Amino acid sequence: GNLKFSVDGDTPVIENSKVVSIIADLLSTKSDMVEKALLFRTVATGRDVIDKQHTEQEATYGRDAFAKAIYERLFCWIVTHINDVIEVKNYDTTIHGKNTVIGVLDIYGFEIFDNNSFEQFCINYCNEKLQQLFIQLVLKQEQEEYQREGIPWKHIDYFNNQVIVDLVEQQHKGIIAILDDACMNVGKVTDEMFLEALNTKLGKHAHFSSRKLCATDKTLEFDRDFRIKHYAGDVIYSVTGFIDKNKDTLFQDFKRLMYNSSNPVLKMMWPEGKLSITEVTKRPVTAATLFKNSMIALVDNLASK
Repeated sequence: GNLKFSVDGDTPVIENSKVVSIIADLLSTKSDMVEKALLFRTVATGRDVIDKQHTEQEATYGRDAFAKAIYERLFCWIVTHINDVIEVKNYDTTIHGKNTVIGVLDIYGFEIFDNNSFEQFCINYCNEKLQQLFIQLVLKQEQEEYQREGIPWKHIDYFNNQVIVDLVEQQHKGIIAILDDACMNVGKVTDEMFLEALNTKLGKHAHFSSRKLCATDKTLEFDRDFRIKHYAGDVIYSVTGFIDKNKDTLFQDFKRLMYNSSNPVLKMMWPEGKLSITEVTKRPVTAATLFKNSMIALVDNLASK
């Protein structure tokens, strides 16, 4: 994050090269390799391998993506390491039962800011998803049990928010699927085009609206905002940055840089770095889909308890 880029002619250069040697030191690699990964991207075209120079914007994007990736992998490594150490090994399952687990779930609060972006969208989707589980466990199942057992009971009406969960996560039709389609497109797809796709596919949905769909609603900006009627309230999201945040791509050069680190722990965190440049890599899963998959896994885990 301390790295600064400037442009010499139209070539980006690193202003503070001292920082590069600090980074190289921390990552147990060489300064010139760090600098190359920051300023160039190695591209395979047929049999040739060329170094394509970044623009200043690409270099800045690469730096941020790299910082986030290091943080994320380190965090996951620590969690895995702790779980590994505290796991009860070789115990007799007949005595302990097989799932001797105590878990604490600390959930995000519902977020509504002046400007709501991709992050709030994910957080509020998480909230809907857990609210759905809460409705199922506390309201639906409890009331059914009371009725089954003939306990005198005054029925409680509640809003089932499955319809909002589906709006976000449904395959091929939900907001995440439409966002992923926009990100997979080969041509240049803008955030406005993504909003246009939402309008086309979700125009009739009771919990979705945008300025194009309600021209008189001045709280929504044309070509920028969409609104979701969440169970906890209406939230206006700005599509600006949705596509970039969802792609969250990390250039392969950084993975190779880390894989070739002389620190064995770092090397272990970046197994994809061993692929040679000409090997075709699968397109990485988007941020929203990763988030959705982990939400579904979390709910499955909670529902089994």
